[in-house]
Order: sequence, then structure tokens, then C-alpha cells
Amino acid sequence: MFDERAVQTAKIWKELGALRASSGLREEQFEQFTLMVIGFILLEQSIKYTTFQMISRKLANQESENFNGLTTQSFYNYEGDFHSAWMNTWQHLIHDFLPINRDGMPSEVGSFQAFARIVSTLDRLDERWESKEDFLLDCFDEVFHRVMSRLAGTGYRSGDAAAILAAYLSIHDRSISEYFAITGEFAVQHALINSNTFAHIAVLDRLNFFIGLRLFLHSIDTNDDTSNVDDPEFFRSSDFLLIDHPSRATSGRHQYLSRWADCQSSLQALDYIGRALSYSGATLVIVPGVDRSAKG
Repeated sequence: MFDERAVQTAKIWKELGALRASSGLREEQFEQFTLMVIGFILLEQSIKYTTFQMISRKLANQESENFNGLTTQSFYNYEGDFHSAWMNTWQHLIHDFLPINRDGMPSEVGSFQAFARIVSTLDRLDERWESKEDFLLDCFDEVFHRVMSRLAGTGYRSGDAAAILAAYLSIHDRSISEYFAITGEFAVQHALINSNTFAHIAVLDRLNFFIGLRLFLHSIDTNDDTSNVDDPEFFRSSDFLLIDHPSRATSGRHQYLSRWADCQSSLQALDYIGRALSYSGATLVIVPGVDRSAKG
């Protein structure tokens, strides 16, 4: 189905990407920095306009002051000041607001000039969306998928079709699980049709920060405690499980595996779950064609 907004966000990314040359960052660094800038703006709006039950107004005002200081060029005597302010602001956000794992949070930071240019470009291009929040969230997702495809070594949005299918198959289920959460797309798609979504996501450590930030911005209730995912019981309480290994590798020989992350294919993951517990929920397993027709 043709998605005009996806086409528009792809065009916006081209304009944002044109700013990289002057940023001094490599392509992958600029993508991650841009993603964090967009996430930063979305969080600023949430703190400014939403009443957070878990924080005091004093703390919210303090965070707003941090935002205002970060966006004021006269605040910095030299470029290192912006770098320190940027990292400190994110550390405060994670500590005070974001129930996410900071593993994988990038340390490469662009200049204040790069930051300001990204913000001004976004301000200039949001006219075609009904709300600024929808615009920014669509832009965030566009850049997010580019970042994750590079980090995970997968194709751009390669798991979207399976995630959409899983979301509709589990439309009446509240609690869902994704065995290899490379983008969290299953949870995002499920939340679009079931606002009561609770997602168990097994995320590789180096992807935790970005996926956690995305699902938080989409207001999805999650359990991504990776300290527990080596225990198959992590998946037991869900009503629907999606197993879609990002490499789409064939199963190979079955072997004993002690950790979920060691599985090299969807069928290995299914075997791991089947050996470890009696799972009563529905499961969708995405496998390559050769595995669908293999004997034994």
C-alpha cells in the first residue's frame, strides 16, 4: 500500500543528510546524532506539555531549564561545552524519565552548529503534517530504521512485513513478545491497533538504547530487561510470540544453546524455546524458503 507520509519522510531525510558534510561526522555518526536530536525534541515537548505522574514539577522545571540551556548558543564558550552539556542532559533524561537501558548510547556528538541546523531544518519542513508531534515521530522512525539497519547489518525495514502480519494475527492479545527485536516494529504496529499493548522484547545489548527510546516515544509499555532473557521464562507470560531472526539464515544443524542470543536462525530459536518451556501462546516463525521445504 502506498504510504505518502513515508515518501515525505524519506525526502526530509535527504535534506537532513545534506547537512552531514558540514557536521564533521561520519555517515553512521551523523545518522545517530540526528536520531538523538529528533528524540530530544520529542522528549522536550513531552516534558513541557504532559504531566508526568512519576516526577515533581520542580524536577520537570529543572529538565526544561536543561533543554533551554542546551539550545542557547551563548551558553557555550567552546565546542567542548556543548559536548558536555549534551551528554549530561541525556544522562539526566535517562535517570529521571526514561525507563530504558543506556547500553549502546552513542558517544559521538556533533557540534552546536550541526544541532541547530538539524532543528531549523525540521522546523521548516513540518507544514504537511497535522501535528508537529506526528511529524517528528515519523521523522524519528525514518532515521531510526536507517540507524538500525546499519547497526544490525540488515536491510532497511526488512522485518516490517512480518511485524505487520504478527500485529494483525495478535490483534486481540495484550501481551506480546518478540524474540529478536531489531527495531521493535512488532510492538509499534501492534500498538496502532491495540492501545493496551504490553511488549516483552529481547534486544541485543548494543541496540537497547535506541529501541527503548523508540518504544518510549510511541508510549508502549515494555519489559526489555535483558538480564532475564537468557531464562526462557521471560517469554512465558506473553500471548503471542514473533520469532524472526534478522539474518533470515537457514537452520543448519540443531545444537544445544545456552543463550537466546546465540541462536543463528529462527528455527534454532524455536527449538531453544521448545526445549526450555511449555509455551501455550500462539507463535509466528519467519524462516527462509529452504527451511520451509526441508525434511527432518
